Amino acid sequence: MWANPANGRVTPVPRHGNRDLAAGTIHRIRRNLGISRSEFDQA
Repeated sequence: MWANPANGRVTPVPRHGNRDLAAGTIHRIRRNLGISRSEFDQA
């Protein structure tokens, strides 16, 4: 689970061994947390 302390939103993050997350999954995580791409990249 990832949480955004600025707005209290929480979203599940899938873990599948050592595979990278798909771009669409990352976009969905950012959207669910209510953060911009630049905010995500800084985290």
